[in-house]
Amino acid sequence: MFFKISHLKFRYKILCLIPLSIVVFFGLKNPQQSPILQDQAPSKIEINRWMENKSTDFRKKTKILSAIKKDSSEEESLENMRLAVRSMDTLRSHINKKKLREEVLETLSKDPSNIELASKILTDNTFTRSKFAKDQAIARVYAIELLRFIADGGDKYPLHDTTKTLSEVLSLKKEVSVGEWRDLEDLVEHMIEVKNPTYVVAHLKEFLEDLSFSPRVQETFSNAFFFVLRQTLSRKELDQFFDTFEQIDSHSA
Repeated sequence: MFFKISHLKFRYKILCLIPLSIVVFFGLKNPQQSPILQDQAPSKIEINRWMENKSTDFRKKTKILSAIKKDSSEEESLENMRLAVRSMDTLRSHINKKKLREEVLETLSKDPSNIELASKILTDNTFTRSKFAKDQAIARVYAIELLRFIADGGDKYPLHDTTKTLSEVLSLKKEVSVGEWRDLEDLVEHMIEVKNPTYVVAHLKEFLEDLSFSPRVQETFSNAFFFVLRQTLSRKELDQFFDTFEQIDSHSA
């Protein structure tokens, strides 16, 4: 019995070694294709290409940042935002896209005219469509990013005021686009995160009133709350929260 088991083990080991032997054999014949023997170190050509890409990215970044006008008029602010929007596509292959985007946002945030424009882009859909045409959706995304960036830096008022205004605008508007509802949802999410979810849950009525909550925007607010709070509250706590939320909504109706 022992011999049979040992024999089976031996055959099993041989069978396991066969695929590895094949890989090694063909790897020796063609090292370029072998997953085991291929040299992982970058070639000189690859290093040069990486350096060239990095240098090109730096030139592009410098060109974009230097083109953003400071102390700008409304028309110059529009051009600043158009430039920022175009940079999202121009630098799609940038080695460190996140860092570059933060540098662009940092530059834009220093000029109050750019902040006012970001708010207008989100609260006046007719204006945004007329000024940005096919890029209006990207302009709205970038405007939200700018307001969030400023809020994370300590100034919550532009984000707060824009969220409140958009909530009021959509509450009164007869026809609201999917993009506008999504913008409000994103803004409310950021407000919850900036204010701190725990604080918002404890001061729900105050938070909703402060952002001009109404039955018309209830579903959008609810979606925003669920997205943020599901990461911090249990299922039971979420159910209790939304019970309270619906009670406040019914009183607002």
